[in-house]
Amino acid sequence: MLISWLGLDIAVLLAPVHERLLHYTLPLIAPAAMLAAYGIVSVTTAATRNRPPSWTVRAVPVSMALTLALCVEVHDAIDLMATRQTLLERESSPVVLAGNWIADEIPASARIAYDYASYIPPQFIHATATWGASPGWLLKLRPDFVVVNTAIDGAWRGRPAAEAYYSCVKSGACGYRHRYSLDTFSAYERVQSALPTE
Repeated sequence: MLISWLGLDIAVLLAPVHERLLHYTLPLIAPAAMLAAYGIVSVTTAATRNRPPSWTVRAVPVSMALTLALCVEVHDAIDLMATRQTLLERESSPVVLAGNWIADEIPASARIAYDYASYIPPQFIHATATWGASPGWLLKLRPDFVVVNTAIDGAWRGRPAAEAYYSCVKSGACGYRHRYSLDTFSAYERVQSALPTE
């Protein structure tokens, strides 16, 4: 029965009707563990058939099972610690901290222009991304906030429109004032009275 189950499960896994993902093999773990335990018991039984079993011979399969379980648990604990460390680093990264500031300080209804190297939280449905805009584009869009990442300033060298866009925003000449900076991220808010007209 157990071998039939394994055969049927393997046939379903190999059938070309679905994706082959690792988690689909989870139902194979219990039958495989049962067969492995049966093999260990068979070997130890055969080894002790001609002599009376001692506690050391009986301890072999138990110690093997415990060692295997310990290895699995240690591996899982190391993975869990690595995942936790990654999450902690991500939570304290400038990208996330700048995104948290945006979520806390800017209304979700605000219109935001941002470059693709910046992060805007998903609740901002009026966010428009750009990859090297121009002052004319900014004037036409008229967002409430502009978010930029200065880490990509070098990408605009030799592109006058994009250079003018970032320079205009940072200097305030386009009608935006600096509101927030963290690492390479900066947010600028539109100043109504200073907004240029066409």
